[in-house]
Amino acid sequence: MKLAPKIIESFLTSPPKQCTTLLLYGVDQGVARHYRDKMLGAWGVDRHDPFRCNEYSMAAMEADATLIQDALSSISMMGGAPCVIITGATDDLTIMLKEARAHPTCSNPLIIMAGDLGKKSSLRAWCEDAKRTDVATIACYRDEGATLAQFIRENMRNRGIQFSPTVMQLMVASLGNDRLVTAQELEKIDLYLGERRQLTEDDVLVLLTDNKYHMAQDALLAWIQGGMERFWSVSDRLCAEGESTIALTRFALNLVQRLVSIHQRMAEGMSCESAMKQLSPPVFFKDESAYSAAVRMWNIAQLMQLQDALMMVELNCKRQSAIGDSFFKQEMYYAFRSARAK
Repeated sequence: MKLAPKIIESFLTSPPKQCTTLLLYGVDQGVARHYRDKMLGAWGVDRHDPFRCNEYSMAAMEADATLIQDALSSISMMGGAPCVIITGATDDLTIMLKEARAHPTCSNPLIIMAGDLGKKSSLRAWCEDAKRTDVATIACYRDEGATLAQFIRENMRNRGIQFSPTVMQLMVASLGNDRLVTAQELEKIDLYLGERRQLTEDDVLVLLTDNKYHMAQDALLAWIQGGMERFWSVSDRLCAEGESTIALTRFALNLVQRLVSIHQRMAEGMSCESAMKQLSPPVFFKDESAYSAAVRMWNIAQLMQLQDALMMVELNCKRQSAIGDSFFKQEMYYAFRSARAK
């Protein structure tokens, strides 16, 4: 049976006794490892105890046709049935698993960890059969939006850490690529706070965000709106810290491409706010007003002209050996003026 997202945590906290197999599949292996460890905890198994848990790769299973049956029927030297973990599983495991589970002695608890299995996957089909109560499956995909917020909220609540809605927005915008990485970052926050239990916006900016990225974003949002003095000041600082003019030009190209995407979605009837949320990654909430202003200031034809001009800026920067000099600032200024004149 396939577990609905809303019941996953409760299921893994207290799994039914008849459930002896768990399939974890999807692109986020951090989520998969998190669920694996929760299931092992519910079964009272220490993954690092060789008498209680045995881990095998899919390659090992393919190399020895009898290995899966031997593993699922083994008895620990300390007594009891050790848990079996199979990593990197593919559809080639399906027949082996069916045959093994058909033997009454092959009843050891099993966790199968697979990558991204398609809807036509034979392994998924066998494990997700609604008639089977001994097998559960969980899709493990990257945390985002409400799912990510829920994970952060529960993790921080368990640590006794309080924070405002603004801080939550900032954490959601900064985390979510991998559940394991997210958990490690939240652990870092806990250690950083020490006895203090109130997390502030400044704490998150220090711990979770790339300050150079936000400086570049701030500079380019000023530039796209004609704030040249602000742009020149911040770009000089970034170049002094080792950032290249080519990298800054590519940041600018990315910003222009995102503004073009917003215009295209708005042409299809979407609001500016909704269009910004559709971008990947979504517009950082603190930058939404600047993005909205840029969308109003530039039409799509001008943005396409600006994109071409920035490609020339990048090419010209590659021809220059120095970085952070007046040449780059002049090029960016002329790119802005030429596109605005169209």
